[in-house]
Amino acid sequence: MNKVNLLVVLVSVTLCGCTPPATEGDVESPAGAASVESDKSKDEQAIRSAVARMPQVWNTGDMAGYFDLYAENEQTTLVFSDRITVGWQSIRNMFENLWPTQEAMGVFEARDVKVRFLSDDLAVATGIYQHQFPQEYVVGAFSLVFERHEADWKIVHEHTSRGPAR
Repeated sequence: MNKVNLLVVLVSVTLCGCTPPATEGDVESPAGAASVESDKSKDEQAIRSAVARMPQVWNTGDMAGYFDLYAENEQTTLVFSDRITVGWQSIRNMFENLWPTQEAMGVFEARDVKVRFLSDDLAVATGIYQHQFPQEYVVGAFSLVFERHEADWKIVHEHTSRGPAR
């Protein structure tokens, strides 16, 4: 297969989300497929556990525990309200300035969480949140991009859409 044909096949596969047809010498392994599914199931559970942990630590005022769920690097990003914040420390500083006390942090919960894998080491979790602040009640949606970091999954990007205050 020449380079142009290979490029066309790769672009087509990428755009349609399908896999190329098997070629001579390709072997399917049912046992290997089961192992991959088992790993995906464990990975999905790890991501769901991380999402469930977010309100657990937030609601107790544990900002350090909350930020343990994020990748501690300068590429971590947050899209929140009308701003984009880049860098783990910058995001943490913003949160600590906005919500300096446990009372100010309020109480939130996440529900309707869905996890979709983008690759073996990258996944997106989406869901709905409800957040009771001292002076307002907010409902919105979120998406969290998780990346595998050694044995853990860490948030590398968060996008939170905030509905109107109630």
